[in-house]
Order: sequence, then structure tokens, then C-alpha cells
Amino acid sequence: MNKLMASLFIIFLCLPLAADVGEGELSSYKSLFLKKIISDNPDRESGIRRCMDGIIKDGSSGVRLIDKFGLFLYDSRKNNLNMERIKYFRDGNINFFMITLKDNADNSIYNLFLEYTYESGRGAFKLTDISFSMVFADKIKSVSEFFGGS
Repeated sequence: MNKLMASLFIIFLCLPLAADVGEGELSSYKSLFLKKIISDNPDRESGIRRCMDGIIKDGSSGVRLIDKFGLFLYDSRKNNLNMERIKYFRDGNINFFMITLKDNADNSIYNLFLEYTYESGRGAFKLTDISFSMVFADKIKSVSEFFGGS
């Protein structure tokens, strides 16, 4: 269990450093993520593609959702976590992601829940809810900042 907590801590500590990944490598991770989410939700492909092309704004800059998820996949793999399943749902302007991760070291399963709301006035998505099993309360802020862009 201590190894798992250390791995999770490393993931969330290193999330801002993920920019060190090369552009070609990031492109590969984005493609893997997109392929996985579409294969897990084939009847929602068009909505997934629209959502993944969306932007999370932070002031005057922004980043596409697919870029965030590509970086997340990169960091997860670096820390020996495998993405087992991704469930995607959309209800109006709200997009839900439930990502199941498996720790390859001890086969533990963890769930990450993300809720993004599309704000048409801003033309961007905003992270409106997040939950990650086994993350200490002091780490939820760094996870929220990573997926929310602020």
C-alpha cells in the first residue's frame, strides 16, 4: 500500500512536469487515449471527438482536453498505472469521465471521476467536479488544478 501511495504522490507531484514529453510522444499518447475512450464508448464517438477538441481556458491561454488526457496517460504509464476503462457520458453541456486505473505493481484498482461543463459564453470547458479514490485531500487540489487548467 505504501508503494501505491508513493506512486500516486509522484503522479500528482509530476503532473506539471509532464510538459517535458516530446511533441511526437505526446501525439502518440493522445492517440492512444482517444482510441481507448472511443473503443470503450463506441456509440458516443462523435460527442467524444467534439469534447476532446474543446479548450480549457486559463486566463488568455488555453489547452485542449485531449492534450490534458494525453499528458495524464503519459504520467500514468510512467508511474506504472494502466488505464483499464474509460466511461464517457454527456448530459447537455456537462461531460462526465470515469477512468479506471490499475496499479501494475499490486493490481489495485482506482477510479478517477471528472466532470467538465461547457460554458458557451467563454467558448471553453471548465472542470466542475473531480473525485479520485485513494487520493489524500491535500492532493485533490493539484489534481483539480491539472485538469482544470488553473
